[in-house]
Amino acid sequence: MLTPGNVQVWVATEPTSMLKSIDGLVAEVEARFSEDAARGHIFVFVNRQKTAMKLLYWSRGGFVVTYKRLETERKNEPLSPSSSHLPVPSVNPSARPVGARLP
Repeated sequence: MLTPGNVQVWVATEPTSMLKSIDGLVAEVEARFSEDAARGHIFVFVNRQKTAMKLLYWSRGGFVVTYKRLETERKNEPLSPSSSHLPVPSVNPSARPVGARLP
């Protein structure tokens, strides 16, 4: 995923119910990270079994939720490093998202 240099990735270190949709995940962002979910950062949530994850982010005037089913359980791995806040390296400013090239 290409992200601008000022976008941060936040990983919830406690499991989250995958039944939550946008409003529930926005409430999780505010409660767990004390962040405004509409600031453009990416928030990652994983279920208790570590078999699914959701990403929440703000894009072009609305929230986007991406769901991924994880084929292999990773029960022995932590949800994230010691910090729940992971910086994202900056990318080439001339890089354009694929959608920008579509008519």
